[in-house]
Amino acid sequence: MVQRRAPVIIVLIDPVNLKPGFEARVAIETLRLPDVLVISRTAAGNAGDGENIEALSGLSDGELVVLYGSMDLAEGAKVSLK
Repeated sequence: MVQRRAPVIIVLIDPVNLKPGFEARVAIETLRLPDVLVISRTAAGNAGDGENIEALSGLSDGELVVLYGSMDLAEGAKVSLK
């Protein structure tokens, strides 16, 4: 997760129990690309901070990805979920 700090003003319709000075975790969507398959950087085999990256080829929506032990797999090897 990438963290950046910037002052923002957010107007809440129902502030519940929030008081001045409280902190909140929020995610602000800055870009949405339709029909783009994204996977975690970890799933792509790249060490990083967990950011998602775009899968350009070789993977379809809904396919499973081997996270650990994939170096020992041969092309076409059968795997099972545990």
